[in-house]
Amino acid sequence: MGLRYVIHKHDASRLHYDLRLEWNGALLSWAVPKGPSLDPTQKRLAVHVEDHPLGYAGFEGVIPEGEYGGGTVLLWDDGEWRPEGDVAKGLAKGHLRFTLHGAKLSGAWDLIRMHGRGKDNWLLVKVADNASRSQGPDILTKRPESVATGRDLAAIAAGQGATAQPPDPTTLPGSKAAQLPETFTPQLAVASDTPPQGDDWLHEIKYDGYRLLASLDHGVVRLKTRGGQDWTSRFGSIAKELAQLPVTTALIDGEAVVLSEEGRSDFQALQNTLRGKHGAYLTYVAFDLPYLDGHDLSRCALATRKEALHALLAAVPGLSTVHFGEHIVGSGPETYAQACRLGLEGVIAKRADAPYVQRRSDTWRKLKCRPRSEFVIGGYTSGSTPSRPLGALLLGAYDAKKLVYMGRVGSGFDAATLNDLAVRLKTLAVNEPPFTTIPRREAKEARFARPELVAEVEYAGLTQDGLLRQAVFKGLRLDKPATEVRHETPNRAESDVPPSSGITHPERVYWPLAGVTKAELAAYYRAVATWMLPHVAGRPLTLVRCPRGAGQDCFHQRHHNTSLPPAVRGVEIPPGLLDEPGTYIAVDDADGLVALAQVGVLEIHPWNARDDRLDRPDRLVFDLDPGPGVPWEDVGGAALAVRDRLAELGLTSFAKTTGGKGLHVMVPLARRQGWDETKSFCRGLAKQFEAREPERWVAEMAKAKRKGKVFIDWLRNYPGATSVAAFSTRARDWAPVSVPVSWDEVGAGVNRTLLGTITD
Repeated sequence: MGLRYVIHKHDASRLHYDLRLEWNGALLSWAVPKGPSLDPTQKRLAVHVEDHPLGYAGFEGVIPEGEYGGGTVLLWDDGEWRPEGDVAKGLAKGHLRFTLHGAKLSGAWDLIRMHGRGKDNWLLVKVADNASRSQGPDILTKRPESVATGRDLAAIAAGQGATAQPPDPTTLPGSKAAQLPETFTPQLAVASDTPPQGDDWLHEIKYDGYRLLASLDHGVVRLKTRGGQDWTSRFGSIAKELAQLPVTTALIDGEAVVLSEEGRSDFQALQNTLRGKHGAYLTYVAFDLPYLDGHDLSRCALATRKEALHALLAAVPGLSTVHFGEHIVGSGPETYAQACRLGLEGVIAKRADAPYVQRRSDTWRKLKCRPRSEFVIGGYTSGSTPSRPLGALLLGAYDAKKLVYMGRVGSGFDAATLNDLAVRLKTLAVNEPPFTTIPRREAKEARFARPELVAEVEYAGLTQDGLLRQAVFKGLRLDKPATEVRHETPNRAESDVPPSSGITHPERVYWPLAGVTKAELAAYYRAVATWMLPHVAGRPLTLVRCPRGAGQDCFHQRHHNTSLPPAVRGVEIPPGLLDEPGTYIAVDDADGLVALAQVGVLEIHPWNARDDRLDRPDRLVFDLDPGPGVPWEDVGGAALAVRDRLAELGLTSFAKTTGGKGLHVMVPLARRQGWDETKSFCRGLAKQFEAREPERWVAEMAKAKRKGKVFIDWLRNYPGATSVAAFSTRARDWAPVSVPVSWDEVGAGVNRTLLGTITD
């Protein structure tokens, strides 16, 4: 497939033509004052100018006077170009030959750099061939109209109608009749550091602005942030232009930006514009269309939605504020590399065949050229001079409900931003740090603030202590609540489970808050299989299945059936062991664990016996569950007390977290005793703890008796009873995991009053 080229006819300070060739994620551009000629004897001057973003390729309209390139722009030609030989070598050598296949131009052409007159001066020359002979040399005067709308420059300048027609949603594959939704959550991308390969991915520029969802309803336009805030009044010029679209109802997804003269989005300039500091030109880059005229398009393929969006915008002549978000098909690594070379923030890779989902999904991947994230402002240091009211911001990010300190940022501010931040932080002043931990030296010279403001920060990486390196402030994120800020770690696309694993719909999100997908769960189980299988393999299992994700219609399953994958087998429970015998579920290897991920298993709970001797348990489990009001330190102390008592009885134990608030103390056995003996032993030990210190321990399940106490649950030790496996995930927010921990880790900071030895 060829690369795109366009030729703009541009009536700026002087009428000229702009030749733009797609290459490595940008448009190589030459200004051709007299335009291309089909006469091979005519050598037309072509001045090499700065590269332009791909999104500019489809632009046609009026750029306001005073802005870069102010004037009327007509899309004179559009098509594909194919270079001959290596493009980079041709550009370096000063001779690039290529073939055009466009609406107006075709055949072979040469770009030749001139000598002695500046490195930017080239010549555009038509190579003699059938194309030049058949079309004649005067194509500029014979065909002056736009290939997109059929208009001329005067019609575009006057805002007269285009010939393009808006899309018909009833003809789009996958669309269905539906009401315009009252609430809608924009799809979010997963952080990645590996560009995907193949033509089934589209690549867009990652814009540095505010994400806005535009709702159009019978002429009324509402612009909302990703957090649901109505910002229509802030972006009135965008709303006014969107109201011109020929639709009754629609939802458009895009980004509000301010573009520099080089075509790069500038977040600081956007914030200054919104504060009225200067009159930069606001632009809305529209890149998706999940709803149109009574039809839900979210099930349509992305490529279909973007084609419909392009047609919708093309149906209105003279749009200058609303632009279509262009993309490149395939060439992921090359596009990403070129975006970074151009100084862009990065790219967004999107599956061309994927639906639109209202959550974070692996079908959209963001690749940043330099690490850039949002952080919560929890304090600041004082400035060194009266003109600088603050020195540096103290930053953090949430891990569960804890705000973890991640360092400071002291550069990237202008005077207006410093004064604005000083006023805002003064109203949020508090005496104690909001961070769970902060170095003493940092805290000594800091002033603290309620963690309500969010900063966007670019940085070079993290230190070994997890603190930001070479951080640069880029602006405040007023569109995002501080409580949603989590530090993102990019995922490598190569870690996805291969198709041979049997995983379907790998992009399905199992934990919406954490953004963890089915593919990532399967990859995790394969990665930890070596350590997890001794706790799971060959044991009857009780599964917690959540096919739609954590917290949505979850159910328990322990009986095997034919709907389960082949890697999940059945195990027969012998008569007399349970009141409800039958065929239970078991797995034996890593493929079995991955198969459980495929069918939505978010928790794995094994028996305390293996299938070769189901009548003989090979371990004991004491589940230490804190009641209301019991701190973590007391749970750790309780675990150490149980460990010490077991050691007195000659039993070795180990500990693991439950993935919740408690701890499990596990005891391996030699399989000499049956279930009655082990259950009786566990009950007796639990009752001992309760009898000696009833104010701290309880051995009964009744919740009314557990307030302020640790429940020592011994009921995991009979046939059919289970406890969550080591390394199993939990079907709870943020995808917690049950993991083995050392006794030193348990003992760190425990309540030592619980460590008294119980004898007899």
